[in-house]
Order: sequence, then C-alpha cells, then structure tokens
Amino acid sequence: MSNRTGYQGIHLTGSLPFANADEVFDFIGSELQPWVTRVPDGETGERKNWVLTQSRHFFENPAFDIVDATATVGRKLVKIKDGVRPEDISFPKFEYAEFATDSYPLFKKAKAEGLDPVGSADGTRHHPGLVPEPTAGQSCCLQHHR
Repeated sequence: MSNRTGYQGIHLTGSLPFANADEVFDFIGSELQPWVTRVPDGETGERKNWVLTQSRHFFENPAFDIVDATATVGRKLVKIKDGVRPEDISFPKFEYAEFATDSYPLFKKAKAEGLDPVGSADGTRHHPGLVPEPTAGQSCCLQHHR
C-alpha cells in the first residue's frame, strides 16, 4: 500500500456491500488503509438499506394501515389508522446502540491485526452507523396528505 500522499483521506459514511462487519474491516484494512481513519461497521445484514431498516417499525405497527403502491409512489406505504391519535403511536426500540456495541469487539480485533494505519496521529477509530434523522423513516414509509 502506498504512503498517504496526495489524499486527505476517505470518509466512509456507513453501508458497504459486505455480509458482515468482519468482511468490512478486512476490506478496509487491506484495500483502503492508510486513507481511512474512521471505520464504519458497514451497516450490513438487516441494516444494508439504511433507512429501510426502519420500515418494519411502520409496516408491523398496529397503529398503521398499509397502503398499496400506486403509479405515483412505486412502493407500499402506511397511514395512521382511523381513530388513532398521533400521540398514541409508539415504536419498538431501534437497535442502533446494540449494533455499534456488537461490532466494536470485531473492530478491536481488526485493529489488533493491523487495521491501524501507519503514521496516523490519532489512530483508527470505530465509526458506528448513526441513527437516521427521524423524518427519514417517515418520508420512506408514511403516506403524506396534501
């Protein structure tokens, strides 16, 4: 791998096309070092479609009715059931903290095996997938009224 000249670095924001965090860390360590110093776990598995990960919280929620896809919107959506007040809607826990906690030991193992780039002043750090902002899930799944 060449030295860190000519590039300020590569910032990976989340989803990568691998089966699991171990594959992500192996790829970053072998192909992208020394340019990556903040390493995501790749948002693999059920998280691979970022905001669509939240869709089950809408489609499996008893407060919503499913609305079939239309020509205008090419995917199914949900709408609040008649008689349900918005303040009475609740969602199950979104497991972003657990995903980060689960991937951290894999990151530490990869780092011990050489993921830390030579010459990096502060070393390589774990960059867990962040919770999408609240309206991302709504805009993906919730039917909007005009």
